[in-house]
Amino acid sequence: MITRKGSRPFDANLASALLNIMSGDFKNRIFLIEESAQKCHSISLKGRQILCIVTQHFNLNKEDGSLLQINDLIRVELQNNTLRGFDTRWDTAIAALENQPSEDLLGNLYLKQLSKCDLLAVPLQIYHASVNHQGESQSY
Repeated sequence: MITRKGSRPFDANLASALLNIMSGDFKNRIFLIEESAQKCHSISLKGRQILCIVTQHFNLNKEDGSLLQINDLIRVELQNNTLRGFDTRWDTAIAALENQPSEDLLGNLYLKQLSKCDLLAVPLQIYHASVNHQGESQSY
């Protein structure tokens, strides 16, 4: 390994920097892994190994990613009766989804927000009446 005189190798600098920004339970977990590596294999973790552990810790699996995307959609709310702004945020959240939820779920979430709009109170009453009493199908 080539280093300038008096400088530390890259892995040592990386390890030091990563450990300096860590705290709490995660830092304790890294120390336990380090301790185990020293006991079992008589080696210290290198900076790149610590970085790999950090990366693996924060990687999302597909299920977690999908759940976060659905949560993003659920958090889209109608504010101050501004339908255009709501619609734009809704379309943006829908476009970000990897897997489209069912039409029923989308319709229910959308309708829940529309029901908060004072301007749509009467049209929504008519809509609900036609669905509930006249047997018309719900449409998103």
